[in-house]
Amino acid sequence: MKIYLLRHGETDWSKEGRLQGHTDIPMNENGIKQIEAVGDYFLQTRMKIDVVISGPLVRALRSAEIVAEKIGYSKDNIMIEQGFIERCFGSGEGLTQKERKIKFTERGCPNVESVEDLCERAGITIKKYVRQFFGETLLIAGHGSILKAVLTSVTDRRYSYNEGNVALGTGELCLLEYDGMNFNLTCSRINPLEEIASL
Repeated sequence: MKIYLLRHGETDWSKEGRLQGHTDIPMNENGIKQIEAVGDYFLQTRMKIDVVISGPLVRALRSAEIVAEKIGYSKDNIMIEQGFIERCFGSGEGLTQKERKIKFTERGCPNVESVEDLCERAGITIKKYVRQFFGETLLIAGHGSILKAVLTSVTDRRYSYNEGNVALGTGELCLLEYDGMNFNLTCSRINPLEEIASL
C-alpha cells in the first residue's frame, strides 16, 4: 500500500518561522496555491487516492479539503484524526527561534510535548489506519513535526526525528510504502510545484 504524507500549505506564522503547534493558524494565499498544486499533481500523475485523513487543525483540514476537491474525493468522507494533531510546543508557540532563545535561554520551552510521546502517538495512529485500509492508497494531511514522528516510528528510527534527515516544506509530500511487514520511504520529498513544471 502507498501512504502519502502531506504537510499543510504555508501560513503567515510558518513564513515568519514561528512555532505553530496547536495554535490554529490558517493557510495564507501562497499556502492555498501550494496545496492546489498537490491536487494538480495527483491528477496529472493519475494517482488515485482511496482514503483522505487529516489532522483536526484548520491548516491541515483545509489542505485535505482542497486536494479532495481537486481529485473528486468527497469532502464529507475526509476522516479527521485527533492523533495527527501537530506537536504541542507549549509556551514556545507563536515565537520565532530568536525570540525563544531570548525568553527561555537554554532551558527550552516549558510544556512541550516530548519527542518520545509524540512518536508513540504518531506510531499508534498510523498503524491503526494501515490495519484498517491495508492495500489502499492513503493521503494524510498533517504538520511538519507529526509527520516526522510518523516516519521515525514506522521506520524504527532509520529516519530520526532529532536528526532531521527528513523534513517537508509547506505543501510538500513524501511517500511511504507498506508491504504488510515493513515500511519503506520510497520518496522523501515531492514538491508538486516543481514536479508539475517538469511534466
